[in-house]
Amino acid sequence: MTNCPSCGSDNVRKKGKRVTGAGEKQIYQCRECGRRFTEGLPGIRYPPYVVTDALTLYNMGYNLDEVARSLRKRYKTRLSRSTVGRWIEKNRDIIPFITLREEALKKYDGEMIVEKEVTHRGITYPFAYHRYKLEKRCSDLPGLRGYIENFSEEGRFFEDGERCSEVKLDVRVKKEVKVNLASRMARFVLEGVRVKKERHREIERFMLVNDSATVAVEVPVYFYDKKLGSVSGHIDLLQVRFGDVYVLDYKPDAEGEHPEAQLYFYALAISFRTKVPLQKIKCAWFDESVYYEFSPAKARVSYPGKE
Repeated sequence: MTNCPSCGSDNVRKKGKRVTGAGEKQIYQCRECGRRFTEGLPGIRYPPYVVTDALTLYNMGYNLDEVARSLRKRYKTRLSRSTVGRWIEKNRDIIPFITLREEALKKYDGEMIVEKEVTHRGITYPFAYHRYKLEKRCSDLPGLRGYIENFSEEGRFFEDGERCSEVKLDVRVKKEVKVNLASRMARFVLEGVRVKKERHREIERFMLVNDSATVAVEVPVYFYDKKLGSVSGHIDLLQVRFGDVYVLDYKPDAEGEHPEAQLYFYALAISFRTKVPLQKIKCAWFDESVYYEFSPAKARVSYPGKE
């Protein structure tokens, strides 16, 4: 049964369809209050984006009452503290940061995300990092932590040369298909994405706040390659797992994409800037269905047209 997220009535009718980040969604209209809404997550009568926002606000440090109050105001909907609590319990497996939340709040009192927009060639990137995860995951990676924190403070960026995503060279790798939480999180977030072009930002934001490994998103990187000159770019998601660094790129059609060269240069750049050995870096790209991973240290690289 589909209920109106505003008044709770089940007296609703179908009212066309909408294309979202997760595909086509049925639109409903409440005959009681006139509110229009899309179908939600299974077993939940509120729009999916309300649920994802609730989980994110909670892991950012808001308590249940504050989350419910914020969302009531933002979406003009009836939402109780107990409903938010049920959502959190139901989705604990997809928001693993919840196990670190209490400890993180003691150290950072809810101010865990540092944001600084970086403009590169006229495009603004929402560079951000998680203070608690950066500290906890990078205890043995001081170069990585220092690079991210200091870059945020100084705001410098390398404007010349080629972008990592535009570099043309042959990078051969042995990619592995793996099961990873990143795909599940992407699938969960896409259910609530209302504007297709916001897919990247919404997935990055959700993972930065709610997983236990993502330390930063849209990380600016740059370095000098003796054959290509200056190369720069932005890493979608930077993770640290068991002491290794993971460079992740969200690709809406991951199975048909070949970003090996782009990710390889991201790995070279982050290694050069942070002094993390390339052997301790992994590269991956994913969507809501698949996750591919490779080791850049084992890549076979050739430079077409370069002597």
